[in-house]
Amino acid sequence: TNSNSSSSSSNAIINNNINNKNSLLVTHDVWRDNITCFDAANPAACYIKYAADPTQCYNCSQLNGTYQYVIRDKISDDGTASFYEMHTQFDPYYEDAIAFVSDFRSWLQSACARWDYDCFFTGGSVDEVDSVQTIYANFPTVLCAIVSFVFCIMGVVFKSLFVPFRLFVTIAIPMTFVYGVAVMTYQHGLLSHLHVEAFADTDGLYWLIPVMTVTILIGLALDYDIFLFARIYEYRVMGGVDTREAIVRGVYKTGSIITAAGIIMGIAFCGLLMSKITSLNQTGFIMVIAVLVDTFIIRTSLVPAVLSIAKEVNWWPGLNPKCQRQLQEQPPDFPFDVNNSHGSRAKFSVNSTESLDETM
Repeated sequence: TNSNSSSSSSNAIINNNINNKNSLLVTHDVWRDNITCFDAANPAACYIKYAADPTQCYNCSQLNGTYQYVIRDKISDDGTASFYEMHTQFDPYYEDAIAFVSDFRSWLQSACARWDYDCFFTGGSVDEVDSVQTIYANFPTVLCAIVSFVFCIMGVVFKSLFVPFRLFVTIAIPMTFVYGVAVMTYQHGLLSHLHVEAFADTDGLYWLIPVMTVTILIGLALDYDIFLFARIYEYRVMGGVDTREAIVRGVYKTGSIITAAGIIMGIAFCGLLMSKITSLNQTGFIMVIAVLVDTFIIRTSLVPAVLSIAKEVNWWPGLNPKCQRQLQEQPPDFPFDVNNSHGSRAKFSVNSTESLDETM
């Protein structure tokens, strides 16, 4: 027999006919004297049993009929499963809902095991608690798989074992900062003194926000990082300048584009930030802060700093050609030829890595 929760709605009906009007406790005796005392298949037995008080049998038959009507839709057609509803006097979505669901489910399983029943507790906040626990149980595995796959692809593309480790630093640090600011704002009221609805204290982040936004943030960070690092890679490998000069030129060439793209993305996400729906509002806040931090701090300061410290390790064990000449010996803009793997020759400029002409 399967049952879904506890407490029958017929308790109130039974309670109207027991002696203690203020009691909601349905004991075995109360159940016997008010429900099972009447058998519709053998009604005479009840009148014989309560011959001294015929009204008792009449009341019992009325209650029994009402009870049968109430639970008719709660029992399966084959009589092997039943469904019961529990109405709590407290908000089932309160802050301790996870602890309540866990404790009640443990009690229900132990109680049902006594009678060899299979019991299930579901519905309402229970389903949401189960969703939270299931998603967060699988979330670390999914996140690690995505990050490992993406970082490995980056390492293969740029022929460097250092690239995945550098990406972890330049992506993990800003993401930690962004979620920290979000927690301080929506859980600890960091910006509540501004009296702006978008920054109001909501007693914490909606549980789905981190799961929903983390992959988006990784994608945005990788997008800007690839754009910057690809230009630095071109200057170093194809341009023939040293690592430091490649970093300076790469940041110079891509800085304005990354800044403009970041501002546009930030303005676009402001629409979510101003939403009155809490989940959308928090999502917009995280996206705006992440884009601005990534645009003005990470890509302009942290990434160049890490690349400068690593120096030639950035390219190991891939291509790492010697510099053609030192910067001070070079004119501001000089062309040079590069032979590609197909035997063609491409003419490049240090200040512009775009191909000027190509001949077979």
